[in-house]
Amino acid sequence: MEARCLLFGPPQRLLKASEFTRVFKQGRRLSLPEFTLAYRVRPSRDGKSYPPRLGLSVSRKVGDAVRRNLIKRRLREIFRLNQHSLAPGCEMVVIPRKEAVELSYKELETRILALWERGKLLIKGSS
Repeated sequence: MEARCLLFGPPQRLLKASEFTRVFKQGRRLSLPEFTLAYRVRPSRDGKSYPPRLGLSVSRKVGDAVRRNLIKRRLREIFRLNQHSLAPGCEMVVIPRKEAVELSYKELETRILALWERGKLLIKGSS
């Protein structure tokens, strides 16, 4: 695995409100008690495929700033380490609920990967 696959820079992030809106309007949703995943697969154009991208929407209902930042750091790290196994062009927004803060990193990772699998966002044989 190349070092650049483990980056989480601007090309791997949803940054603009219009990008979030596009995922919510054109995409699909999957839910667990701990979080909701909104996702869409961006079609490739002219043979060019796009990298997987992540956006986070963490409400104040989740907890204080410390808890919100903890959950965001964990979700970014899970995405960063597993982005090589995601389908090219997938754009996703993770919306955690307060139950997500109670999960350990490993439990959170297991649930996110299961949700990605359910949404058919994982590439076969890459786990």
